[in-house]
Amino acid sequence: MAKGSSEVDVTVDEAAERYFESLSARAAQGARPAVKRFVQWLGPDRKVASLTSVDVERFAEESAGRGGSQGRNIEPVRPFLAHLKNAGLTKTNLSTAIKVKRSEGETSAASAADRVEMTRAGYEGLQRELEALVGQRPQIAEALRQAMADKDFRENAPLDAARDQQAHVEAQIRRIEGILKKAVIVDAGANAAGTAHVGSVVKVVNLDSNVEMRYQLVSPNEVNPREGKISVASPVGKALLERAPGDEVSVSVPAGTQRLRVLAVDD
Repeated sequence: MAKGSSEVDVTVDEAAERYFESLSARAAQGARPAVKRFVQWLGPDRKVASLTSVDVERFAEESAGRGGSQGRNIEPVRPFLAHLKNAGLTKTNLSTAIKVKRSEGETSAASAADRVEMTRAGYEGLQRELEALVGQRPQIAEALRQAMADKDFRENAPLDAARDQQAHVEAQIRRIEGILKKAVIVDAGANAAGTAHVGSVVKVVNLDSNVEMRYQLVSPNEVNPREGKISVASPVGKALLERAPGDEVSVSVPAGTQRLRVLAVDD
């Protein structure tokens, strides 16, 4: 479908919000941090039509240059860039410009870094999400068949919509399949040392406010703030890993520094 003037003027920030709306709540939550970081790096008002592979390569290089595993955090940007092409906002698929490089240290520890520790509930939740996505394939195929019956592809909005939906669903299927292949389920009671690990419920007290809080440490794919599930990659989650009752930690957060004491660790 030919671009109208409104599509030419779409900013990267607007395109990102459209992309999030097209995803499931879980997928949008997982993609948002990396995509928003990309948007801020480009400038929210930057026109999508002006993006080039050089822009994407520079972003990938600068992200990888921040050290450690930072480079892998840009992976969610790939399906976003593919979405821009499928939506007709860019002429080429800019996702191919992302070539994440690993340092020598990362390469030697690749097998360990590729493990994704998850709770059993989180693993089963991803399996259900994958099954639901795979179940959408027949309906999408039928929508494509009906849309392609209209031989005038130039202004065929149903065909564009069906292709876009197919691209999103297949991207999410690949993402979830990749996670499940690397998943290692951490069963309750597996930690005899009594220290916090993925799946643990940790009760802490803020030593400054005397407020008690309860968190469950989960993988980044299982985060749910409303249920108290926090990522082990977050500042608080990272600080609580391998801590035992009585341990005290200091955590840097946007509001300042929190001093927490671990009261209990339950599997």
